[in-house]
Amino acid sequence: MTTNEWIWRDGEYLAAPQATVHISTHGLHYATAVFEGIRAYNGSVFLLRQHLERLHQSTMGAKLGVLPYTVAQLSEVVLELLRRNGMTDGYIRPIVFQGQSGDVPSSLGVNRERGLSVAIMTRPWPNYLSGGKARVCTDRNYLKPAKFPKPWVKSATNYGNAIQALREFLREDDQELIFCYEDPDSKEILVAEGSGCNIFLLHNGALITPRGGILPGLTRRTVFDIVESGEIDPNLEVHEEDIRPELLMEAAEIFVCGTAYEISPISALAFGTSDEYKPVGKGTPGPVTTALRDHFNRIAHGELDQWRYLLTPQWPLS
Repeated sequence: MTTNEWIWRDGEYLAAPQATVHISTHGLHYATAVFEGIRAYNGSVFLLRQHLERLHQSTMGAKLGVLPYTVAQLSEVVLELLRRNGMTDGYIRPIVFQGQSGDVPSSLGVNRERGLSVAIMTRPWPNYLSGGKARVCTDRNYLKPAKFPKPWVKSATNYGNAIQALREFLREDDQELIFCYEDPDSKEILVAEGSGCNIFLLHNGALITPRGGILPGLTRRTVFDIVESGEIDPNLEVHEEDIRPELLMEAAEIFVCGTAYEISPISALAFGTSDEYKPVGKGTPGPVTTALRDHFNRIAHGELDQWRYLLTPQWPLS
């Protein structure tokens, strides 16, 4: 954070040091918050409307109340904040939390607070995961739910379990932890997702991704759209499937995806607490992952006209 950084909170553009909350804020104590992660590329924001629509859905789904700003209003805030901060490329974090703004104290009662605050900040942010080693967590203490009650809700509470597991299992060389879930019928352990990303495997010539135990991401949807467009390979297919952990080592390629992660290859895997890493495929990013990543980057940077509808420019186009 720099002193000349602007943050928007509850209708005001504030210098970063003034964008404070009281230590008693309900969202700080009880994780009553929902948020989004959005990226700007080359002067345009990728999937801005879709992210802000999900923020509205998350706020309602988490029973925080009604978001007092429309998608259009928040979109203009995001664009103005990027302009004020002189940022054409970077990461945007809107957050909605239970509690009051500024120095107004909140009730410490679990079910007492009714105040709602909305804030948006921006940050420079390179690729979150450059590609590398990942660890597969099959520990039953950290299994994902087989089916999220409200899979569209991007809630702070959904990240608590993942953060604990990361701190317990992640080794120095690991760049991501892959979680599993238990099928409610077969009781079989199946692959779910990463700590903040979705996962895809290239297996028997097709891309497959878990159907259960996930929060379906917007970047995941974009991967489906790219593959189904036939633009990188008209013969490539993508499916949702139940994926056993051992199938990971049969995959020719693996990548994870998300707003922060973009499309990032996984080159090696370890299981549980093992120190043995096994290469994925040849141990280097494969041709399908590379083609998808390159195509995604061209879309995000506005280089492909047919995908420009996914971008919102910071300034009106001349």
